[in-house]
Amino acid sequence: MAAGYDSDEDAGQGRFGAEFADAEFLSNAAVAVLLDSIRKGEEHREVDSSLTKSLEYAKAFPGAVGSMLHSAEAVDAVRRQLASLTFSDEDGAEKKLTPYEIVALANLNPDKAREAVVHIPSLERFSAEDLDTVVTTLHAASAGV
Repeated sequence: MAAGYDSDEDAGQGRFGAEFADAEFLSNAAVAVLLDSIRKGEEHREVDSSLTKSLEYAKAFPGAVGSMLHSAEAVDAVRRQLASLTFSDEDGAEKKLTPYEIVALANLNPDKAREAVVHIPSLERFSAEDLDTVVTTLHAASAGV
């Protein structure tokens, strides 16, 4: 077994290990906004090619297109909309999307609930109806910014 490997780590289930316990997950759109801000702040100097390539890469994903790229506020609005969703399980316990799931959904920008579950297995804990609401909310929030 590799040194430092934790058998409880499973990215598909949103378990990343102790070293990521306090990490903030960023969507590709958020990364694009941050990199673009850095690039604009460096206009008086030659921008490193790795920054430009990273920015182009972040913009290449579905979750980083359109008006979400225009501002940090737009990216935050999408994140807030998804974070505000609350569902109940069969016992009435509250279920919410995790920060990882919110970012993964924003990056994936799925057309259907099933697509989201295939790529983000931790979403299996939600019903099909709940996930339809998530996808609809994501599309509405992305279009509304």
